[in-house]
Amino acid sequence: MKNKIKIFLSLIIINLLIASYAISEEIKFEANSIELIDKDKKIKAKKNVKIFNENETIYSDEMEYDRSSQTIEAKGNVRVENDKDKFKIFSDELNYSKKNEKIVFNKNVKIELDSNILFNTDQVVYNKLNDEISINSFSKIKDNFGNKISSKNLKFIIDKKLLKINSVEMIDQLKNKYFFDKAIIDFKKNEIIGDGVKIDFSKGSFCFQRLDLFVESLNTVF
Repeated sequence: MKNKIKIFLSLIIINLLIASYAISEEIKFEANSIELIDKDKKIKAKKNVKIFNENETIYSDEMEYDRSSQTIEAKGNVRVENDKDKFKIFSDELNYSKKNEKIVFNKNVKIELDSNILFNTDQVVYNKLNDEISINSFSKIKDNFGNKISSKNLKFIIDKKLLKINSVEMIDQLKNKYFFDKAIIDFKKNEIIGDGVKIDFSKGSFCFQRLDLFVESLNTVF
């Protein structure tokens, strides 16, 4: 009888080790509370959740991982910190498809680039394979020069620090307004390349007082 109990306990320990290894191969995470559901097909984690990837760490109050679909749903104080490309994304909710390596952020989304460029919007798609951040709804941006930029949709190419935007309105520190049908902002060179440009100068600032704005045709760029 004792031998049977020992064998049974050994089998349990082996099974737990295999499950732990398989989970670690899919995702690596830690939390104060972890619950295994439906024969380990789903994992729920709560309080101080941290999900570790190669280049970034995801923080949240709670997380649910579906092993069959390889999707992660995180809620509450969601934050992604990418040390390699130096950006942070904050939101209320997150849906992460490990198969497609695509993360969708929902509700009260804020993006910080290099600690001095801010995006505010309702939904963001972070495509890890293409190294791109896309926003297909109205968004507001504030750069390190104090320019306030709004657009209907945009795409940010992370490694090149290029922002491609449509239907753009920009207000500089002198309250001058710039309107673009399309624009590319190069944050490495601090340049704006725009197409369909209209400028509404504020009173007393008809001439340019800064040389960090560069405008030319985008017909060959887009």
